[in-house]
Amino acid sequence: MRVVHQASPWRALFNEHGYLDTQALNAPLQHLFSKLSSSQISLTDAYAWQLPLVETLAHYDLPAWRIAQIISDHNALLYRLAIALSLSEMEAQGWGKPPVDYCVLLLGSAARFESLLGPDQDNALIIDDYPDHRHVEIDGFFSH
Repeated sequence: MRVVHQASPWRALFNEHGYLDTQALNAPLQHLFSKLSSSQISLTDAYAWQLPLVETLAHYDLPAWRIAQIISDHNALLYRLAIALSLSEMEAQGWGKPPVDYCVLLLGSAARFESLLGPDQDNALIIDDYPDHRHVEIDGFFSH
């Protein structure tokens, strides 16, 4: 009978004495987290973190569909942060808070949790009803 050894990080979890080698388990994660050592990182840096994240998840033999879900979740978080930062900046510039309720929708691969690295993302903006006489004000806010 022929025995085939297939390399996997999971097969290195136990050392030669039969003990769990937590260092082998955590090493790829420590390398990944070292790239985000600062608590104040930019959106650009957080986005650039995705490639090392994918490499780390692939090291753990996660299936591609699961990695795509994780990247989609990370992209959705980045979109929420970008919107929050934009609203804070607009308020600081004197625009105030949004004049009506709104909703930002992620479409396409992000909505299906199938994001890849560097997606061509489509979004939609739904703005709550408002009277016609407020059109210039509302449109001006959301166009900024």
